[in-house]
Amino acid sequence: MVVKDKKIFVLAAAVLIVKFALLPLAQNADSDAACRTWLGLAWLQHPEWLTHSVWGPFHFYMTGAALAIWNNPVYAPVALNILLSVVMLFPFYYFVKREFSPDGAFAAACLLAASPIIFRNSLMNMSEPPYLLLLVVVLNFLSRGFHGKASGNFVFAGLFATIGAGIRFEFWIFIALMAVIILVKAGIKHTLLFLAVAMLYPLSVLLTHFITDNYSLKGMFREYPWSLHVDQPPPHLTDYLRRIWFYPLCLLISLGPFVFIAIARIIRTLKLRLGAAWCGSLFVVFYLITAINALYGTIFLHARFVSTISVLGIPFIAPWFAEMTALKKRLAILFVLLTAALSYVYNVGNITPLPRLSNQTAVQVSGIVNHNLPPGGGLIVDFWEWENTYYVALQTKLGLDNLCVQEGNVLDSTRRAAINSIIGRHKQGIILLVKKSLLWQNSAISDSTLKFKFGNQLLNTQLLFDNEQIKVWRYRYN
Repeated sequence: MVVKDKKIFVLAAAVLIVKFALLPLAQNADSDAACRTWLGLAWLQHPEWLTHSVWGPFHFYMTGAALAIWNNPVYAPVALNILLSVVMLFPFYYFVKREFSPDGAFAAACLLAASPIIFRNSLMNMSEPPYLLLLVVVLNFLSRGFHGKASGNFVFAGLFATIGAGIRFEFWIFIALMAVIILVKAGIKHTLLFLAVAMLYPLSVLLTHFITDNYSLKGMFREYPWSLHVDQPPPHLTDYLRRIWFYPLCLLISLGPFVFIAIARIIRTLKLRLGAAWCGSLFVVFYLITAINALYGTIFLHARFVSTISVLGIPFIAPWFAEMTALKKRLAILFVLLTAALSYVYNVGNITPLPRLSNQTAVQVSGIVNHNLPPGGGLIVDFWEWENTYYVALQTKLGLDNLCVQEGNVLDSTRRAAINSIIGRHKQGIILLVKKSLLWQNSAISDSTLKFKFGNQLLNTQLLFDNEQIKVWRYRYN
């Protein structure tokens, strides 16, 4: 190992220690993270090759594997993400060192480690950490292939790309974009080698869905177990304006003052057709795809979606450090600190490096629920805002068979059946209802009993918690 590269190992060790030290303080503040944990747990209980999912199923396999090693739904998947986010620093460092600047690669790796949105995602069970790791690994292999033209690099790039395609569908876009870049820079032979491996998973999915559903893409969305059922009103001018500025603002949060250096360098790179122009092309094209989809409302305005754009943009700060001066060192330290600190000032959706609930009442309620939940008991959680609902449910460490989560203020036949099923299979448990919600209005509540109007079970109840928003009972069904 080259002596001067030891600093990346020191950085990785420091990040690993910091993140594991913060693990007990991190709170699951994203409903998707909880759903991914439950689906991973469900897969672990009944392992199979998943063919129908709105999300890439490989992340469920990873979550299930983490839970098989450590049976803790709250911490095990997050511990895995922490490890993956630290491993990502190594291929990123060598990629930036080769393509951009040997002297600036370490500074870029430091920003990647400290970027608030990327840091935050690694402290919850999100799919971004493994997906971004695979993206960086593919970029590193492509870079090696472009510099050495060794065919094996393009085969390995395709291998990790097809795995990434099974985690997040954004990788399908990258496979197409990267194939074009390989064709231009390395020729048809290496392009075919890359595609022959990279398309293994996408083609298998399309073929499976064509055989089972007679339409290749239908199966991806046929069995979405946590559908939102949100009726979107027609957008107004303010909605379009918010869609336009949302991701640029998120990029500013993710990179801090460095964003201006990165954007300027990307423009210069494309204009001057420098060696890293292919990296700039990836950034610009993927950003435009994201921005256009955001404008048309085909993707949610979630800050975590800017992670990909951030990873593609961070390398462009490296040349700024090609000639390191005392002033640049001080500015770099200042910029990194500002990137983390200012995320608490001009953030959107409470996006800060350490994920914390905006309403800490849910932590108190979670403690009450866990203390009173009987062994083998069931749990019914009404929709109490996205953060609170899924936090309380996940903290119980129950699987999908033991809980029913109300996703939004909608009460359809599926949810009614699920609630009746929980009560029928679990004679004791906990019920959390939000006052004046649809589920509340479909309940007959007295001092010591509760009955859902769509069922015939009369529950004996003991009140555990009551405030202006919710009520929590322990129930018994005889």
